[in-house]
Amino acid sequence: MDEARERVTRGTDREVLERFALRPAMTGSVLLVRHASAGSRADWNGDDHLRPLDETGQDQADELVRLLSRFGVEEIVTADPLRCVETVRPLSESIGVPARADERLSEQGFPGREQEAVELIRSLGRPGGGQSHAASEA
Repeated sequence: MDEARERVTRGTDREVLERFALRPAMTGSVLLVRHASAGSRADWNGDDHLRPLDETGQDQADELVRLLSRFGVEEIVTADPLRCVETVRPLSESIGVPARADERLSEQGFPGREQEAVELIRSLGRPGGGQSHAASEA
């Protein structure tokens, strides 16, 4: 940082440099994805935890492969409802990274465990070296 300060000559550039120095360095990325289309909850006659993606949702999940595979995803964490798991399955299979289900990201598992869920998401972005993590939530 001292070397950069010596090289910067314009006052506005120094200001940018100082603001940059005050922020923590980025160590990774977290890609947070809402589950793909799974039809209406009201139209589903069963355990909502088992509601699958509809045809549109399957297409959306397939499209995530194109969109997210460029990020170098190294870990996939998903809420445990079927629609969430199905949302990240094509990406998981395409890049060879298994998806790990975690109930803290789900509508049922989150209440009362809010701080745990927040810490889980924060922890995904901490590893160094530009790693990316995908998380799907209910």
